[in-house]
Amino acid sequence: MKILNILLALMVGVIPILAQDSETEINQEQWSRQAEKIINQSGLTANSATQTAIEKGTSNDLPESIALGSQSDSDTDRPKTRTDEVKFFGDYIIETGEINYAEVRIIGGDLTVYGRIDGQFTVIGGDIFIKPEAVINGRIIAIGGTVHQAPGAVINGKIIETNISKGLSFKETYDESAELKGESKFSLKERSWYSRRSWIHPKTSWFIYNRNEGLLLTPFNFKWDRRSLSNLRLNLTGGWRFSQQTYAGRITLETYLLNRHLILFGSGFRESRTDDFYRLPELENSLAGILGRQDFYDRWDETGFEGGIGFDLNWIRIRVTYVTAYQDSIPVDRGLWTVFRDNRELRDNLSIQPGDVESARISIAFKPRHFDPYRSGIALYATAEQILKTDAYDEFQRLYEFQRILGMGIVGLEISPGVVIRARLMVGTATGTMPEFRHFSVGGLGSISAYPYKTKWNGDPWIGDRFVQLNTEFIFAPEFLDDDWTLILFADAGDAWMSDEYDITNVDSIINNGKSAVGIGFGSSDHDDIDWRINLARPLDGTDYWESTLRINFNF
Repeated sequence: MKILNILLALMVGVIPILAQDSETEINQEQWSRQAEKIINQSGLTANSATQTAIEKGTSNDLPESIALGSQSDSDTDRPKTRTDEVKFFGDYIIETGEINYAEVRIIGGDLTVYGRIDGQFTVIGGDIFIKPEAVINGRIIAIGGTVHQAPGAVINGKIIETNISKGLSFKETYDESAELKGESKFSLKERSWYSRRSWIHPKTSWFIYNRNEGLLLTPFNFKWDRRSLSNLRLNLTGGWRFSQQTYAGRITLETYLLNRHLILFGSGFRESRTDDFYRLPELENSLAGILGRQDFYDRWDETGFEGGIGFDLNWIRIRVTYVTAYQDSIPVDRGLWTVFRDNRELRDNLSIQPGDVESARISIAFKPRHFDPYRSGIALYATAEQILKTDAYDEFQRLYEFQRILGMGIVGLEISPGVVIRARLMVGTATGTMPEFRHFSVGGLGSISAYPYKTKWNGDPWIGDRFVQLNTEFIFAPEFLDDDWTLILFADAGDAWMSDEYDITNVDSIINNGKSAVGIGFGSSDHDDIDWRINLARPLDGTDYWESTLRINFNF
């Protein structure tokens, strides 16, 4: 079983886990080199700064408590383990009274701690047993095993546990109220990069350009949380809409519980909102506005407050929110400057009736942390919104009370090194009286290529309260082409319609009324992402029309 744990641990990548903290005194690059020695050299002992200092008889790089001889009398009498080592397929025990400040790697064995750890232990494929009398001042990393902590054990340092058998769960243990003695080179300066990010209040792009807000500059993106060590976080985003000469931003207070897996939050905000987030990234949409006087988002303004709860289960995130806000349209800036096509007419907003709205929203996202479009993988997303109260109504005096649900799944399959098939399926449905600007839509960039944006060829809006869309890609990556080029064959299909026309389970009607297109794309890539790409697409309804687009992103 231990051998299986080792293999699984190595398969998912030991190096990224060993390099969780980007700003500790031992940085990511150093840890990567150490991990490669474990895997590739199979037992060669690394010469750490601690070991070198001891061999040279110097103490500059040693923990302060050791270098200055500041231990208590009882500590002086205790055995001290200093040598760094790698141990294969054997258990390791730190006895009662022993102080260990070494850097030790155990592969295929268990670690049992009765004494004190001031250094770092990395255990691959084995379990860790922390006894009641143990004191952990340094760091313990468990890869492919489980940490068993007995009541009474003192954890002043940090424990990182990745358990393959539990779905690669990632857990950090750190007591921010504890005080470390001395300045151990293994002391925690910041939490891991993963823990430092806020997905409740994500960082806003400092530069946004579109037909509604014009130029939106957001120079203020701050967070205060005592270098990510506090369980409270205050986020502030602030910017200026030049077209409306008004501010936009958000302030959020978050508190973290249950080892940062549970988040309680509250926000005050004034910002634009869109349902077209899946079409293309905000930056690419801004470039489309600058270069071609185009905008592939419909958006509206919301000003209000929200509060909720979030669950962060590593690969799965769940967010439940209550929102009370005032909704209104954002006027179209007809004087939007552009490099090319300055005579292109900007489309009008969809009809929006201003009013106060109270709603409950829930979103669920599943995505592996290292999801890569060039590799096999799966990502899922679903969101639902229920309007609880509103004073906005339609022309028939019906209140805009509705329930809106959207689901999306992306699947990638690497059938050969550098050859990947990708697919995205999206399904949407709504009940009740939903305003036009919240309807689902197809057509345009990020939807069905070679068709107008949310518009049929006859000029009618291509929107509805039912929606299905399928996008597929056949990617030949640089790894396959032996160059920095990428070749993509793609096909799109979909439909949006009103529920009184036919049901969402009526596949024949969807196929007969929906539209589709095919295309080819080629571009430059750095093996990790698309640098740029040119798509040529043609509809499959007999229309003699070719559309060319320049992208700086994957189609989805």
